[in-house]
Amino acid sequence: MPRHNVRQNTLIAPAVRIIQQVRVQGQLCEIAFDWIARTAFTLTTSEMLSLISAHNSNSDVELLDCLSDQAVVENQVAISLTDASVPTVNLPRSVLNVGTAGVHNLPLEMSATLAKYTPLRGQHGRGRMSMPAVPVSFTTPATDPNLLNAAGITAYGAYIAKLVGTLTTATPKVWDPAVTERPVTPDIITSRGGIINLMIVRPVLGTARRRKEGRGV
Repeated sequence: MPRHNVRQNTLIAPAVRIIQQVRVQGQLCEIAFDWIARTAFTLTTSEMLSLISAHNSNSDVELLDCLSDQAVVENQVAISLTDASVPTVNLPRSVLNVGTAGVHNLPLEMSATLAKYTPLRGQHGRGRMSMPAVPVSFTTPATDPNLLNAAGITAYGAYIAKLVGTLTTATPKVWDPAVTERPVTPDIITSRGGIINLMIVRPVLGTARRRKEGRGV
């Protein structure tokens, strides 16, 4: 029998995806997170720039505490998910942010996984994000090299605590953390999404989502 997953609510306010581009030993990795505005309004590139600023101010310190010193956060992108007429914002970091969680990281294919949940049960009600440049200090090989140790879980937990709250931009607009559904072909915009009410750190390491320059970065 095919699965019939309950759909998320129809969006009436803008949704934006913030992508942090992290270079780790020559590889470009992406950390993506979605936000839904609390109220309906016409989205602009200036508001997306303001959202990037609020996102960075809220969680930059905790993000860097999850990355080894081999990782550099060098660029950020904001994509309108609900209005195709709004141009994508590409904002290089004026100051390159280097990871602060100790020297060296695990092999590039390894990542930590942060799971996202909304009140909706089923496939459309959850998501995940992969964290690259896992510091070697976040595992204890003598115990289990494939599991995060207490230090790793604590660091990712602190980052989660920043993401699950609301953001207020300078305009001011209030934004909630979200899981959005992929558009259904031939649509190119997102029409459904839900607000995250829980995020957890999965203790078992996963596989990083890597991007090479020239290959769909």
